[in-house]
Amino acid sequence: MAVRTHADVYGVTRAVRAAAGAAGVVDPGRLEGLVLAATELATNLARYAERGRVTVAAIDQEGRRGVEVRGDDEGPGIVDLDRALRDGESTAEGSLGGGFGTMRRGVDEFAIESTEAGTHVVLRTWAGRR
Repeated sequence: MAVRTHADVYGVTRAVRAAAGAAGVVDPGRLEGLVLAATELATNLARYAERGRVTVAAIDQEGRRGVEVRGDDEGPGIVDLDRALRDGESTAEGSLGGGFGTMRRGVDEFAIESTEAGTHVVLRTWAGRR
């Protein structure tokens, strides 16, 4: 789904909750960590990205069920990714610098890649794990 405005963020959270239910991610703490991480991801796309989009899916990998949330955009990329990943640091004006840390702590797996061509984030939470 396209993420261009803050209204689109709500669509992402609804999709994440639906996928989590389908995947069996029912523990309230794990579910809310995933939803918060996806909300941060979608909010970043709405604020900073060009042509941001999110894909949400229930996944089954090697007998494990979970949810994968992918965020992709077409630029301009994050100038200093190492700095942006540190809590309390941000490369964006007016940001508190907690978003990526919140994403990382809220899920089982977090990956990010950023170039001038765009930024790609993958969040995964597995049912019954942690």
